[in-house]
Amino acid sequence: MVACAQRAARECGEELKRARAELAAARSGEAEAKRALAAAAAAERQRRAEHTQLRQAHAALQHKVSTWRVSERASLERRLSEERRARAAAEQQLQRARNTSRTPNGECSSSGCGARRAAHEAEAGALRHELAAARAQLQQLQHDLQAANEQVRSLEAQRSDNGSPLRLAEAWRALQERAAHLERALSAETRVKLDLLSALGDAKRRLHIQEGTISKQEKELEELKAQMLAVMPTEFMTPVSSSVSKLRLSDGSPLDPNASVYTPKQLMSDA
Repeated sequence: MVACAQRAARECGEELKRARAELAAARSGEAEAKRALAAAAAAERQRRAEHTQLRQAHAALQHKVSTWRVSERASLERRLSEERRARAAAEQQLQRARNTSRTPNGECSSSGCGARRAAHEAEAGALRHELAAARAQLQQLQHDLQAANEQVRSLEAQRSDNGSPLRLAEAWRALQERAAHLERALSAETRVKLDLLSALGDAKRRLHIQEGTISKQEKELEELKAQMLAVMPTEFMTPVSSSVSKLRLSDGSPLDPNASVYTPKQLMSDA
């Protein structure tokens, strides 16, 4: 009986040890599970905070892009209207220069007038070509802005579908790169337009100088004509009247056409 009791006590002790070991393992697993759950909760909170931050950044970027688009569109339209007015004024001045550089019979008043007119026409053609290129670039930029707007709308649609933060961050970076590219392109287009405006201003100044030179030459030509008319004798001016006056003087000649020998009256009186 004592042996049976000792054996039962040993079995109970071993069973108690196994139970204690299992309890310690269960407690360790529970602690590990709690730590994993806490880490998962912290990661979830961080993900939600990042998602909220990305939403705020996206909303701020969208507002910035929309404001920038409206302001740039207004600025581009204003600059385009100014360039159109400057172009119209330059063409009017060029037309006036063409009209003033011609005489009434349609020919140039000076030898270098044709060359200057050809140079002005070539320069005006080059400016028109540059303006056409600037308009094409402006249309391309407007197309890029429209594509950026579509991308913003697609990002808004994706935001409503609870997209992943990584994909939103990549889209945000892509949108930032597109906005930077558009800003660089618009700055280059602005520089081109400023160069065109400077070229138009130079053309205006040259046309003004040419008009002054042509008017000065025309005044000098008129003064030279007036001086020539004042210096020239009257017989070169009225040859017909001088011949008629000579014929009339010959009618009152002292010679007798019926005489056998033509002798002036004055000589006969001297004899």
